[in-house]
Amino acid sequence: MKRLPHFLSVSVSLLLTGCLTVFVPVETPTPTPTAQPTAAGAPTMPPITAAAPPTQAQSAPVCSVDPLVASCAAPQVEERSKYCVEKYPYVQFAVEPGVTFESLSPDMKCSDQGIRGGDQVIACTGQYLIAYDMKVCSAACSASALIVDDRCAQGYGFSADAGCCWPLPTDDAGCVLVKVNIGACR
Repeated sequence: MKRLPHFLSVSVSLLLTGCLTVFVPVETPTPTPTAQPTAAGAPTMPPITAAAPPTQAQSAPVCSVDPLVASCAAPQVEERSKYCVEKYPYVQFAVEPGVTFESLSPDMKCSDQGIRGGDQVIACTGQYLIAYDMKVCSAACSASALIVDDRCAQGYGFSADAGCCWPLPTDDAGCVLVKVNIGACR
């Protein structure tokens, strides 16, 4: 009879030990892609490699607040007038001085008309009754607002005003897309 409680306790502990398996994660190497044979003339794709995280040491801290937020706002674009010159239709816009602009169609031409009344004036012309797109960007949002040197990791620029590193803005940061509706002339 004394052996039965001992036998039961040993059996229960063995049973519990079998249920409480401990899994230890093991790091497995990523297999290297191998070239697969392709049919004649079929394009082959180069293997995809992941970008390594930046290993460059930086001497300046990363900004906790966006240092460009005050200066990097999308520009306000106001259509001012439509008019014709020698039967060519034009649309005139007013923007804040210093913006950049670009016609997104080779059929529409836009030009800087200078500063009038404190606004930069842009005039665009194209084919009658066609709507085109124009990209207007604030110059304060460009990557040139940050200094790219060894103080910051790759992909970051140094803000002299804030004394810290911030990710470089994308090409479309601070840009708006404006629909330019070219009118018709009589």
